[in-house]
Amino acid sequence: MRKLPVTVILIFLHITAFAQRQNNNWCFGNGAAIDFNSGSPASYKSSVNAFEACATVSDRQSGALLFYTDGVRIWNSQHNVMPNGNAIGNDIFSSAMRGVAIVPVTNDSNKYYVFAMDPEDISEGALFYSVVDMKLNGGLGDVVSGKKKIKLGKDFVEGMAAVPTCDGHWLLLSSKVKNEFYAYRISGSGIDTNAVISQMPYPYVAHTLACIKASPDEKKILYTEYTSLPFSGSTYSIITWHDFDEKTGVISNGQLLDAASTVANYYSGEFSEDGTKVYISDLRNREVLQYDLSQPSLAAITASRKTVYKAGSGKSISLLQMGPDNNIYVANNGLTAIDRISNTNAAFPGCVYATGIVTLAPGTSSRQSLPPAVTYPEVKSLDTVYTTSDRSFCYGDTLHLQGLPGALKYLWQDNSTQNSYKVDRKGTYWVTSSFSCLEQTDTYNVSMTTLPLYIGKDTTICYGDKLLLKAGLSGDSTTYLWQDGTTADSLTVIRDGMYYVTVHSGACLASDTISVSLNTKAFFNLGEDTILCTGDEYILTAPDDADTFMWSTTSLDSFITIKEKGTYSLKIERGGCSFKDSIDVKYAESSFNIGKDSTLCNGEEYTIGMGSILNSQYYWSPTGTMDSLVTATEPGIYALTVQNRCGTFHDTALVDFKVCDCNPITPTAFTPNNDGLNDKFGPILKCK
Repeated sequence: MRKLPVTVILIFLHITAFAQRQNNNWCFGNGAAIDFNSGSPASYKSSVNAFEACATVSDRQSGALLFYTDGVRIWNSQHNVMPNGNAIGNDIFSSAMRGVAIVPVTNDSNKYYVFAMDPEDISEGALFYSVVDMKLNGGLGDVVSGKKKIKLGKDFVEGMAAVPTCDGHWLLLSSKVKNEFYAYRISGSGIDTNAVISQMPYPYVAHTLACIKASPDEKKILYTEYTSLPFSGSTYSIITWHDFDEKTGVISNGQLLDAASTVANYYSGEFSEDGTKVYISDLRNREVLQYDLSQPSLAAITASRKTVYKAGSGKSISLLQMGPDNNIYVANNGLTAIDRISNTNAAFPGCVYATGIVTLAPGTSSRQSLPPAVTYPEVKSLDTVYTTSDRSFCYGDTLHLQGLPGALKYLWQDNSTQNSYKVDRKGTYWVTSSFSCLEQTDTYNVSMTTLPLYIGKDTTICYGDKLLLKAGLSGDSTTYLWQDGTTADSLTVIRDGMYYVTVHSGACLASDTISVSLNTKAFFNLGEDTILCTGDEYILTAPDDADTFMWSTTSLDSFITIKEKGTYSLKIERGGCSFKDSIDVKYAESSFNIGKDSTLCNGEEYTIGMGSILNSQYYWSPTGTMDSLVTATEPGIYALTVQNRCGTFHDTALVDFKVCDCNPITPTAFTPNNDGLNDKFGPILKCK
């Protein structure tokens, strides 16, 4: 696409996981459920009974409930356990903190991974996954045979998170036996069982349960954890902050925002809508905290801690979860209503905490958890279209625009999908080149350089006329080449045929062709030039079908009679053309005189003869000379015979010689007319 390299500034636009409707139903706690499709949460009943582990997914477009799980069973939208939906994990009490996650299969919109992990009291700490296919069981979905409770790893802490990338997900977990994070790559190729391992920078403490949250732009990881310390009865709890590389899965640059020993149990965390604030639930103190991440330093962030809400005795503040309406909801263990934090981007007290804002359906109650968000891979489009590039091409040529090399797919402005696009007219063209993690849109303003070359439309000329073809264009670098190899900017045409010229001007080339026909209707021929004899007459006749005619004699008759020498012409008009022809008429001499008899001095030369006669042959006797002149050097009779179309003619001259007195003289002039007198300039003898 570019004539010159173009510097492009990419501004990535994050598309949040809540831009679709896959999270518009929540099934959680003791038979509780919420429907967000109307814009306001509406309560209904479900079949789940989960202390902590729960997850729900809805149709991405319609928001209709698809299925939900507690990490052991999977229920369909009719709230029945799927035929093959039992025993997908070991957490029979659904007590694993964030112990279940639903992840869409990247290259199949009907399938989902369901991850389930062991609770803390099962020492192996295993992680399993199953695959649900919504095309099974009449569209209600079922676990795929042979794709159920597949073990992925072990020794994991309760708590996991699925983080979307442009072409898949990372499943993030932490180790219960080491200070390590694990990241499993999930893509169109499946689950990569070789986890990316990252180190935690803080001292190892036996891990019990954790909450992992990705920031809205997926560049930061919030990690909260609390641990019951063995044999002491006390707890250890931390809030940490990490960088996350969604391309590699590496978690790095860990920083400790806050830590507590016996004074707090940091149970879960959630980001504000814009990612500038983080909210923490403290089980021990039954309160919700806010930290301002926009502060300039880690110390300032820690110092920004505010208590947003503190519950009284008898009320549990449990897990925090961002809803599809961009409000944070708070689970209240054992209660029949849940709390809500709105205006989450505002620093306290600008955020609003409302207690019991959503009343659950009769006979249901909240427990300690809410369903985690289900996310889809989202291509990060350009917030700003690439800097446009200008292209130009020459009229009659084609320009091939290219998408970016190596893209997985291309989309042009007319919905064509080739990697290149052929342009034959000016306009604005664009192409979106899609890579695994990027869509790039390039826009081209295409102009066309037109050489105004036109040598004329096909035409007919009259026989005898001339047509001037002009191809002149301005510019010192302009060159021309006609079909006959000439290189002038014009060509004169007198015959019929195809004529064309190729013009180079600057970087452009143009050519034009014209067909020239010849109108010969007016053509005629008066005949060849002729020679007549004295007394002859010659008749010239005009063509019978001439529209008009005019003789050079001004006669308007159809013929003229010629009696004297001269050039005679006739101009006629016929068939829309005029034509003129002429003929030369001359008279041959039928008599001549080679001169009088002469007596010369000895030693002199004498040229005898006459000027040439039209179309005649000559013969001299006795010399045998075949010319109109002969030089006499001996005494005698010189005879000339002349023969032409008028006959044979003779003349003679007597030449005699005598002894003379001679004196040299120099003439003052000479006459080179072949009359034998002073034909050459120089000294001569004057004899008497």
